[in-house]
Amino acid sequence: MEPKSKSNSRLIQVDEMFARAIGDDRIKDIESFKKLYIGARNFDLKWEQNIAYYSFAKKIAELFRGTLRYVQFHERGIWPSSENRYLFSALCDYCLGNGKFTFGDALEVAKHDDETLISFLQLALQFGWGGVILCDSRHWFYFSHDSWGCLGSPDDVATTFQSLHGVQIARPPGYPGLGLGS
Repeated sequence: MEPKSKSNSRLIQVDEMFARAIGDDRIKDIESFKKLYIGARNFDLKWEQNIAYYSFAKKIAELFRGTLRYVQFHERGIWPSSENRYLFSALCDYCLGNGKFTFGDALEVAKHDDETLISFLQLALQFGWGGVILCDSRHWFYFSHDSWGCLGSPDDVATTFQSLHGVQIARPPGYPGLGLGS
């Protein structure tokens, strides 16, 4: 008997994630996503190692509230002393009904399931993993193992992060501000 999941999240294949969220046949994996979407028109985020990870993850989740979200981790094992795979497996057990999340999978997070998204993102950031959260071609968050991320959003989101100690944001060209820390 399959264990009962505590959330409405489920695992899907990565190519299905990109097809559903972006709808662009050129995007099949994280590398093609990075080539086509990460650039000067996005918000760059840089954070310190001692930030309030839960608050940071919650602010990211709030930007994408009310929409289906997809999460995929593509970097791990770079900072193994920061990883707790047992805790990650326990979260998978709780949210998915089993701990069989593999790094070839993507997680589909329901519109109303913010705590699942926040929990997975918080752990990934603390573990030094890299990944991507996708909603659609205009709303996404790419993050790297080295405390850097890139946020795709049609809105000026700088005010969302200005209250978080240790997080710097650089606005894309055309937005007021002078770059990181402005």
